[in-house]
Amino acid sequence: MTAITDLSGLGLLPPSTQVTGTTSQDTFLTLMMTQLQNQDPMQPLESGEFLSQLAAFETAAGVDGIQTSVGQLNQSLYTSQALQASGLIGRDVLTDGSTATLSADGTISGYVQLPASASPVEVEVKDSNGAVVRTIDLGSQAAGRVPFEWDGMDSSGNPMPPGEYSLACNINIDGAAQAAQISTSAAVQSVTLSGTDILLNLAGGSQIPFSQVTEIL
Repeated sequence: MTAITDLSGLGLLPPSTQVTGTTSQDTFLTLMMTQLQNQDPMQPLESGEFLSQLAAFETAAGVDGIQTSVGQLNQSLYTSQALQASGLIGRDVLTDGSTATLSADGTISGYVQLPASASPVEVEVKDSNGAVVRTIDLGSQAAGRVPFEWDGMDSSGNPMPPGEYSLACNINIDGAAQAAQISTSAAVQSVTLSGTDILLNLAGGSQIPFSQVTEIL
């Protein structure tokens, strides 16, 4: 309900009178009707002033109604998104980003988006210290989305420990070196509702907002 703490400015009460606290719409209307009943017959309330007071009342009621409707809409959207997110459990999702989590005896897979044909196409895997532990050579590739997978081994064939790794794709188009966009995929294991946020808990232990999902595989 919209709070109206000073009705004197609206002409409902004399300037010396002030209502403190929260005045409801019902009180607003009651005060206006009381003023009409007790107005001076020799100085009746002018139509312009009366219409101004009615407009003020409608504004108070309208703002309150809009706020209620927006709140209900937000709650409805949140509930709908939560239901959609719960349906992703057990499914693989694709997210844009340069980091991914390697689980024990697991792999990291995803896609490289090429704006044009490129050769070579290489995906670098770096540990938490920024050291390159593996370079995946994808050779020559046509424009479009190119899949890749890292088996969790370093360049010497040794298994890397579970944890977060960063990914970067280096490509060469017509002799010019540049970087390409990378997306990674992971299975959704559970969903966490945290306040107004909906978080997806992925295989490997990482967590992402539901809004970061770009594709459901």
